[in-house]
Amino acid sequence: MKFFVLLFVFTLSTVAVKAQSETNAVAGPDEDITKIQEKGLAILQIRILAANLPDDLQVKAQAVVLNAQIQLDLCKSAYESNLIIWQYKVCVITQLKLANIEVSRLESEAAARQKTDAL
Repeated sequence: MKFFVLLFVFTLSTVAVKAQSETNAVAGPDEDITKIQEKGLAILQIRILAANLPDDLQVKAQAVVLNAQIQLDLCKSAYESNLIIWQYKVCVITQLKLANIEVSRLESEAAARQKTDAL
């Protein structure tokens, strides 16, 4: 009996994996990159919330996110015109790295302000 249950579970999992791979094949690279963009922007937002930045730096941080979104949209437009996926991936990764660097700079500035206020 246990053998049949295990066989049934294995068969269901195999079918599910196959269906998922077929869905990914149909979806193409656009969906994968869109997910990377969304995750990258979500991580930026989480970092900003976790940093507990002062109001003026919070405004700058939101401007960083908005600028990143604009740049990512430009990456997508460039991809749609030339369909070279590796250029698109490089563009997306570069823009997300630049945005993360800018958020790190804002976090450092907030930390420096806190140290100055503590003195």
